[in-house]
Amino acid sequence: MRKLIKQGVYLLLGVLLTGCNKHLPNTLPVSKTLEFTGSKEGWPPRPKDASNFKEVPYTVIEKELVSKVLRVQLQEIAVADKRVTEALGNRYLLLDAYKAEMPKGAKEASSLYTLVFYSYANNMAVQAQVAGREVSAINNIRNFQPIETKEEIEMAARLVAAQGSLPIKDGKLITKGIITEIPQGVKGYGNRVLYLAYMKTENDDLPLHYAVVDLTTNTLLETGSF
Repeated sequence: MRKLIKQGVYLLLGVLLTGCNKHLPNTLPVSKTLEFTGSKEGWPPRPKDASNFKEVPYTVIEKELVSKVLRVQLQEIAVADKRVTEALGNRYLLLDAYKAEMPKGAKEASSLYTLVFYSYANNMAVQAQVAGREVSAINNIRNFQPIETKEEIEMAARLVAAQGSLPIKDGKLITKGIITEIPQGVKGYGNRVLYLAYMKTENDDLPLHYAVVDLTTNTLLETGSF
């Protein structure tokens, strides 16, 4: 039995070595480094020499947003709950509020609403569900960054303006912002960080100036001009 196994192993090795010799290239392939386009090609950057870009179809799921008045009322109900206040801490912002679907089998006696906060004090998203006049559920979500809001962009822009490190005091530039991820080992890693771009017009490919604001610590990380 052992003899047959050895013969089988030798046979298999012979086949593999023969196959490798047949397909072994004369020269080693050279790996290519991925390079991206620069500022002359517009924003956002794309891989160089790439072509045939195609738009990926997607569907936007519309949420039934609430009125400003109802939004304030729902926030008051939420922050009156001890669980919510403990999760939010002393620095937070209500990012979103919308009508949620009622669970199957639930009575339609009252509407169900979802409120999405971000706690800068505890550096996490907090989701609260309000049914009637009480909070029915709360979910603390770490390592998740909801989409930035207009209020956050304005808050970050005020911090940048107060620092005075960019020539933006005339207020004529358009300010846009997007949540950005900071690499590990770099200041701001794991926090809610907003990248601000200052442009002359809405159609500009590149901003004139930029700023990186850490909303978690309420500090300005970086500024620059192009």
